Amino acid sequence: MVTGRPCLFCGESIQRHWPHELKSATFCNNTCKHSYQKTHPTNYHGSKQTDHCKMCGKQFTYYPSVRPNAQYCSNECRHLDHGSKVCGSKGGRWKGAARGKTSIRLFAKRWLPQQCAICGWHAASCDAHHIVPLKSGGENILSNMIILCPNHHRMVEEGLLSSTQLFETWEQNYAGLELDQSLFG
Repeated sequence: MVTGRPCLFCGESIQRHWPHELKSATFCNNTCKHSYQKTHPTNYHGSKQTDHCKMCGKQFTYYPSVRPNAQYCSNECRHLDHGSKVCGSKGGRWKGAARGKTSIRLFAKRWLPQQCAICGWHAASCDAHHIVPLKSGGENILSNMIILCPNHHRMVEEGLLSSTQLFETWEQNYAGLELDQSLFG
């Protein structure tokens, strides 16, 4: 056993099996460490701050050292605001084309029913699909997105279902939805 400096809590010499273990040792055992922590509480985060959510206006609290740029009460509000920024929003409404495929796919999954537009399958997650692919001149807008089950998505990718059929299906399934008309550009 190697003996080192005194324990921060009880004052006894700290003993370890190896010299390198003494470098970081502050307490002689875990009991002293926990007793010290109870009698000397530290607040590493500082004091809590209160603010209002940028999206919903709800009041929330946070530690500035953990979230120095806190603006939202939850990840849901943060994602909604980010989606509106990425999708070119004005006043919190999505207008026109998105900048990336991921953004519009997430947006379509949020606004359109989560079941296959063709067969109604909803046992597991469905895919958001561009009716007219971007490489063929399609746009990143909600009216060019459709929710499909994995089987129908594969059929579309293999050319067994046409864009015309998908647009007709879109009209049958989504035209009656009460969506904010500003979503359609």
